[in-house]
Amino acid sequence: MEIERGNQLLAQRPLAWKLGVSLWIVVVAAGFVFFSVLGWALGALLSRRKGMWLLTLGWGIAYVAALVFFELTEDVTDLAILPFLIVWVGSVAHALYLSRSVLRWRALALAGDTDWQPTAPVQPAQPFMPTIPMPDGMPQHRGDVQDSAPPIPRPGNQPRY
Repeated sequence: MEIERGNQLLAQRPLAWKLGVSLWIVVVAAGFVFFSVLGWALGALLSRRKGMWLLTLGWGIAYVAALVFFELTEDVTDLAILPFLIVWVGSVAHALYLSRSVLRWRALALAGDTDWQPTAPVQPAQPFMPTIPMPDGMPQHRGDVQDSAPPIPRPGNQPRY
């Protein structure tokens, strides 16, 4: 349901908007290594999803692991750069894979911002009540006809028929 609504909202957006929101992927690709995490953080900000923040954390951990591997294998330079390349290519490929989802999530988030307006609580529909003829001189009351005064005592508490 959410995906369908997101796709409908996304179809209404212009191409320039889609390209602007997708710039986070450029930051991931051009950031190579640690600046790529900034691109993931930008994607998480745009999507407003906890899952994207977890992915950002995951890619950050992957880059730290690559750095640790680099420090451990300092003497072999060609092998030391390999984890950085693997993490970077994987990060860019993953960002490209998620690009449409981030666009959809952003469209949903913006629609949620504009759709919400504080309104008065909706009153349930009242059942139709026929009008009862009133004695001469008594006004007709429409709408809420709850008793606001205590009942009038009747002589002898006899019910009137």
